[in-house]
Amino acid sequence: MSYAQVIVRFANVSNPATFVGVNSYMKVKSGIYGVMSGYPAWNVLSGRDGGFAIHTQAIATAESYRSQFIKTYGPNGSWSQNDITVSPVMASTDPTKPYYIVIDFNYYVGEPVTIQAAMPLYMSVTQESITGFEITGVNLSAGASCDLANFALSASGGTAPYVVTRGGQVIANSLTFDFSRSDAARDIVITDPYELTAEYTLPFVREYFFGQITQVPKIAGTDITIGTTNSGLGNPLTLEYSVDGVNWQSSNFFPLVEPGPRTIYLRDGLGCEKQLDIVVEAFQFIDVRAVHNPVNFEIVKPSAGAPAWVDVSVEIDGKMAGTYKAYPWRVDNGNTIYLFSADEPIRQYMPAIDDYPSQINSAALVQNMQARVVIKERTPGTVVYNEVATFIAVNASRQIGLAGESLLDLLQNNEPPYVFVEGQPGYLYWYDNGFYREKMLLTQNTTITRGGKAKAVEVLPYCDGDVILKYLDRNGMYRFYKFSRFYRREIEPELIGSIENVFGSLSTAQGYKKNIGYRSQEELTVKAVAVPARHMESLKDIYTSPRVYMHIGRLGDDNASDWLLVDVEGDGMIKHNRRQFNDIELTILPPANNEITML
Repeated sequence: MSYAQVIVRFANVSNPATFVGVNSYMKVKSGIYGVMSGYPAWNVLSGRDGGFAIHTQAIATAESYRSQFIKTYGPNGSWSQNDITVSPVMASTDPTKPYYIVIDFNYYVGEPVTIQAAMPLYMSVTQESITGFEITGVNLSAGASCDLANFALSASGGTAPYVVTRGGQVIANSLTFDFSRSDAARDIVITDPYELTAEYTLPFVREYFFGQITQVPKIAGTDITIGTTNSGLGNPLTLEYSVDGVNWQSSNFFPLVEPGPRTIYLRDGLGCEKQLDIVVEAFQFIDVRAVHNPVNFEIVKPSAGAPAWVDVSVEIDGKMAGTYKAYPWRVDNGNTIYLFSADEPIRQYMPAIDDYPSQINSAALVQNMQARVVIKERTPGTVVYNEVATFIAVNASRQIGLAGESLLDLLQNNEPPYVFVEGQPGYLYWYDNGFYREKMLLTQNTTITRGGKAKAVEVLPYCDGDVILKYLDRNGMYRFYKFSRFYRREIEPELIGSIENVFGSLSTAQGYKKNIGYRSQEELTVKAVAVPARHMESLKDIYTSPRVYMHIGRLGDDNASDWLLVDVEGDGMIKHNRRQFNDIELTILPPANNEITML
């Protein structure tokens, strides 16, 4: 690369005395000029910095100009500039300007070089080749540590090697270097060997950190969601996650991870990898209790200094339901035992037991079945409540006895087999520290595995006209059953009342009374024939269920309008005979109809 080149030519003069204060100007920096003033050889001013002697002979004038220029603007001069090269005095072929010198600039002045001179000097800029210098882009990659990023700058123009400075301090000796991802001072200057410079502002690079790690323990393993936070500076980067350091994925969700100590990993798009040691929580069954029967808890305090009562708080689904008092019940081995009956307060806050629509082939927490309950106690006058129990309260009516108020079989996913009706969706329930309901449409008997537990489902064949009932069983689950299309329908009318008929003439009289209307109660007597004994355990709940629905829509429809809430009557007799089959007969009572003829 070459820059400005100035040629200074010198002429012979007959009388140097005529040239008093001849000046020449030469731009040596942006806005800075090198000034040389010529005086007759005998003038003392010709010997000062910036002054040169004018002689009769051009060669002598040239030698004086060159010497004084170097003295003033050369490497050791009082106004020195960098890398200005001055040639020896050379002879030319021009008789009017027989001698000349060449001044080369080995740096970029910053703008076009200008010159000015008068006789006996003749100056010209013969060459100035300037290449622009700018940073055109940057490529980011991993730095030596996660708080750094590697910046690889692309330049247009300029010549390597480059020096990169920030605030006057050198930070790199090439266009590729590590720098902070988030340091606020990001303005840099890049300089090449020819003192060309370019300015650039390094972009911020976002840094990521581990955030909240969410764990949902399940029977088959623990679902883990890896949350992140970030510095908020720079554009978002792609992220990858791993729970073993080998297999990486873009999703931050890992299902069914084996419990125990584990290292999880976070990696951004620049290769920054971070690790976090965690303990994967193991699944622990939360107690499950039916709250439509007594649910009692004992609180034990040493009899010495035992208070007259114990404060009890009940929290339901994260909200305080109320505070209560538990009073002494009995004394046992030096301890006073306080009894708290939790079912009555809890029932006030339980969701409604009515069924609700859900999506086919979807699994979600049951809406109208459960609530998470935390019971705590404290001695009056103290501040801190201590946990007594945490359990899932279920809208269930199972009574104490056998499995008891704790629904152990549901907790273990060992409830009775499910019965579906061909062509009509049914519900499959499963427990995973909460009850889930999955709506499915099945065409044949099958076994479905959820959470490592196998669920048997039997599908009853459907004949056009069959009656399908849906009922809430004692475990708080809605079940289905089919009854024969051959049924008996009866209507029992009941006179609502009558009024006296007022008339003025016997000739127009029609009677003494007019009836207001009738209330009619329809009754459907239906039968299920050859019911297997294995179905009876759950089917018997239909006699006492508080919610029984009859399907009135088209087969397969399962909207709220497709079900009619009805009452069921029957003798409730369940017989176990040798053939292991039973016939069940029910009377279905739809809502009564009022046929009003007169008010």
